[in-house]
Amino acid sequence: MDRQKQAIATMEALVLAQEKAAARIWGTIERVRERGTVTATTTMATSFENLKPGVKAAEKKKAGLDGDKDYTADADCLRCHTTGYGKPGGFTSIAETPDMANVQCEECHGAGGDFRTVMKNKNFKLAEATAAGLKLPNEKNNNCMDCHGSDSPFNEKVDPKYKFDIKDRLTKTHEHFPLKYEH
Repeated sequence: MDRQKQAIATMEALVLAQEKAAARIWGTIERVRERGTVTATTTMATSFENLKPGVKAAEKKKAGLDGDKDYTADADCLRCHTTGYGKPGGFTSIAETPDMANVQCEECHGAGGDFRTVMKNKNFKLAEATAAGLKLPNEKNNNCMDCHGSDSPFNEKVDPKYKFDIKDRLTKTHEHFPLKYEH
C-alpha cells in the first residue's frame, strides 16, 4: 500500500510540475491549487460570484436587474460568467461542472487541448500555437465583445465605467503577467 501511495504522490507532483510549467509558459495566469480548481488573478476569474443574490446588488439595480435575484442558472448570464457554457465539455451547472464556473483562459483563447500540447515546449512558436487553435484577442479579432457588447445589461449606456476599450482591457488583463520566453 505504501508503494501505491508513493506512486500517487509522485504522479500528483508531476501533474503539479506540469501545471506550474504551463502557467509560466502562458505568462497570463497564476495557477493555484484550491479545491482542485485553477484560480487566475483577474476579475473574470470571479465573475460567477456576481450572479449570486445580493452580490453587486446596486450595480444590478442600476442596470435594471433585481439585485436580490439568483442568476446562477440564468442562461443569458451563464454564457458570459462561465467557461464553455453551451459547448461540449463546458459549464452546465455549479453542481455538475464547478471547475468551469467563472471566465477562464479557454473562454477567450479557445479550448486548449491541442495548443496546450504545443505550449508544453517552453520554446514553442506562437504561430504553432495559433495553428493548433490558440485565439489571441486583439483590436481586429475581438471576441471580447461577445460578452462586453451592447446586449449586455452592463454597458456604457448604464454607466460610463462599463465602456469597453479593447486596448485598455488587454493591458489590464495581461500586462502584469509578462511572458517568460520569446515566442
